[in-house]
Amino acid sequence: MQRVRFSKLILVSLICLSIICSYTSVSAKETTSYFTNDNGVSLTKEEYDFLTKMYWDGYQKMMTKEEYKNFSDNNIMNREYAEKVVTYDLPKTRGTFHSSLAKSIKIARSCGEYDCFISVVTTWLGVPTVKSYDVMGCSFDGGIKLVSTPNTRVSSSDDTFFSQDLQKFDNGLGSSFKIPTGSNLVINQDFYVTRKGHVYASYQHAMRETTLEVSRDYKISGIGFGGVFEFGDKASKIYDDMNGVDIAV
Repeated sequence: MQRVRFSKLILVSLICLSIICSYTSVSAKETTSYFTNDNGVSLTKEEYDFLTKMYWDGYQKMMTKEEYKNFSDNNIMNREYAEKVVTYDLPKTRGTFHSSLAKSIKIARSCGEYDCFISVVTTWLGVPTVKSYDVMGCSFDGGIKLVSTPNTRVSSSDDTFFSQDLQKFDNGLGSSFKIPTGSNLVINQDFYVTRKGHVYASYQHAMRETTLEVSRDYKISGIGFGGVFEFGDKASKIYDDMNGVDIAV
């Protein structure tokens, strides 16, 4: 009788040990690092793939620890996700000036109950001939409010930096920056907004040399370039009027 009880005890112990080992194995799989960048940020495969959707494949290499903390603390990957189909803009001719190569713009959002994290990405499909002051920004419709400070990252094969220029309005925002040398040019802008409305995003390329002052001569308006920028007289003759994108939040 004692042997039977002892055998049962061993059997129960083995079953419990098996369950613990199995759980540990699964947990280890779920948290295994898939990619680590030079900033010391480690990502799982699931996180890596989500960042490709939210930003672009390559953003993972430059993600900072602070950005990862925001990503993780706000549970961005597990919130309600959507993105606008990428809009391709073929070169346009405006008078004697033209944009040299095609580029694309996309907008994506990850929403919680009360706010949404917005990411706008413009990708150049070649190297722009004119490297002057370009502008990127968004307009808000439906009572949406900006609830964080926007970041605008400019990245190429030669340089990566954050734009120091920012103009905030009641109905949107804009940022100017000088195009760096190099290829693989990508510009990203991200921020948080309140829910219930639409966000319209626009990227405008200077087709000839201009100044920071001229690039900042705009109001935010739904009838402006890309549904965002209503430029002053001089600036309106410089920028390429690329189509914008929008998304419901």
